[in-house]
Amino acid sequence: MDDRPDIRPEIEPYYWDLEGRWEDMPILSAREKPDLIIWEPPWFEKNAQEVPEKRISSLSKKDYLQFLEAGLLFLKKHFKKNTRLAFINRDYRDYYDCPAYKEDPKKAIFFTDYCKILKQTGWNVKYAILVPLSSEPFEGERGEYMQEKGILATTGRHVMMSIE
Repeated sequence: MDDRPDIRPEIEPYYWDLEGRWEDMPILSAREKPDLIIWEPPWFEKNAQEVPEKRISSLSKKDYLQFLEAGLLFLKKHFKKNTRLAFINRDYRDYYDCPAYKEDPKKAIFFTDYCKILKQTGWNVKYAILVPLSSEPFEGERGEYMQEKGILATTGRHVMMSIE
């Protein structure tokens, strides 16, 4: 997905911040609308300490989910009826420092929450693919710490495909 306009001009990466407007998306003025949109939403406040203040990932859970809903509705409205969506996500839980039995599910975003938003915004998910990620971040001292504290980790992401 690297931006390689010389050999892949059809790939147009777009990165969001809270000051951006949906109507300013470069793809809206493109000659052709996309056949495929790959969207990997940023993390919400669980990762906020690592990003500038006016970024999507600094939003609260409620505002973050509202942003996703607005974005998915916008895409559905402005692109071709048969545009496909690959929505990449994972459960966002407080698993870095919280034992599993102490996690507050009201503070998490689960796969089922994404399914609900996609359905409400008119994207019909036909496939949900679980993509394993490396377990390397959970090895060594970090892994031992998590094991001692009873912290569960996720080592995969979902790719939800909406194909009309």
